[in-house]
Amino acid sequence: MKYSLLGIGIAFLFATPAHALTSTSITSHNAPAVTTYSYKIDVLVLDVTVKPETGSDVLAAFTVDNIGSPTQNRSVAKMKLWRDAGTIGYHGWEEDTLLGEVTSETFSTWAFYGLNVVVPADGVRLFVTMDTARSIVRSAVQLEVSQLYDSNKNGQYNEGDSGVFFTSTKNGLTDIAVLNSDRQIISPSTSIATAPQSVITTPTHGSAVVVGTPLTIQGKARGRGGLSASVVEIRIGVKQEIEAAVWKRVPTTSDSISQWEYSWTPSLVGTMHIDTRVADSNGVTEEAHGIDIVVSPKPVFPSDIPPVDPYQGALVRTVDSSAVYYIYNAARFVFPNEKIYYSWYQDFRTVKTVSGSELATWRIAGVVTYRPGTRLIKLQTDPKVYAVSKGGVLRFVSTQPTAQKLFGSGWATLIDDLNDSFFSSYTVGEPLDENTHFSLTEQRDLSTTIGQDKSL
Repeated sequence: MKYSLLGIGIAFLFATPAHALTSTSITSHNAPAVTTYSYKIDVLVLDVTVKPETGSDVLAAFTVDNIGSPTQNRSVAKMKLWRDAGTIGYHGWEEDTLLGEVTSETFSTWAFYGLNVVVPADGVRLFVTMDTARSIVRSAVQLEVSQLYDSNKNGQYNEGDSGVFFTSTKNGLTDIAVLNSDRQIISPSTSIATAPQSVITTPTHGSAVVVGTPLTIQGKARGRGGLSASVVEIRIGVKQEIEAAVWKRVPTTSDSISQWEYSWTPSLVGTMHIDTRVADSNGVTEEAHGIDIVVSPKPVFPSDIPPVDPYQGALVRTVDSSAVYYIYNAARFVFPNEKIYYSWYQDFRTVKTVSGSELATWRIAGVVTYRPGTRLIKLQTDPKVYAVSKGGVLRFVSTQPTAQKLFGSGWATLIDDLNDSFFSSYTVGEPLDENTHFSLTEQRDLSTTIGQDKSL
């Protein structure tokens, strides 16, 4: 007898049906027929779902028999037991959960015990894989889950027992063995190259990270077929554009199983995709399953939020001055004259009186310009007439017919004179002609407040 890693043992048994039948169910998903060769790793040979009799339970032991070849054969170096994890179906190394592995000089029955695996009421999906030896002879593997045989009928697994054992002692199956319908052929040919493998272990698929925060991406790479993993590369990019991303080499150890890591700081918010690939010492390359991570904005904490200004969007003045200011974002904007003020407000009833020291706490940010869609303006030293659009943009009214078409026959009554000293508070845009669409109502609706007009 030999003992395996992870505290799992092996016993060579001949299954004899037990006497009691349980309702524990075992469903085969059928590992497909393949031909495999020497030095192959993690070849799927059994895929089953084990469901407890009632409710959840704890799997203690699990044995399988090979009916495919005579028992004296050295082609199988190791058998491994896995639990399905993540994406449904067998994915193997570093993606599914390795429960145990056993080695043998023969292969008729493999026993995985000391498992302590919690099985939910709807069951657990288990996989058995084999590693082939360096020197092999042609043979076949066709596994079945052993019939229950409890030699001393105590409900617990002991050396010499076989089948599926739960800690509740509700074990099974006693009446039949569950057989994989296809065989996996082991061939002595050595001409078939086996690709290496690389996986990302940290972070996991779907992880969330914060933009601008350094991230260490870690993984493992291994050569197969007796070769080492010599070159590992990684690429990172926006999920929809990953094919355009650049592959970058990452350092590894020189062992047949190499640890690697790569430091990266995400600069974009959104779903990012990470791929890895590896080449072995013969130049055979394999690209791994990639992962997605979600890059989120930096969180805003209460201490980072500035206190709310009770005067935000308010009108203020001091008791000893008639100047009125508009307050926004800890800044003040002055009204140059009453005409501009009345383009925004009907009266002064909402103006608040503050002290001179309080007024000084708001920096001077500029002047208030005419509300768009209310008046036409011209400079005192220039006869050109302008319409005002959002943001203090002046649009030259090119002709009198244009003015009549856009603003009606009473357009001249809309004109206000603007002191030349305030002209720098505006910018000049494209002129208006008779073919231009320009609506006073639409312009007013675009700037219902001074803050909106200035895009504050």
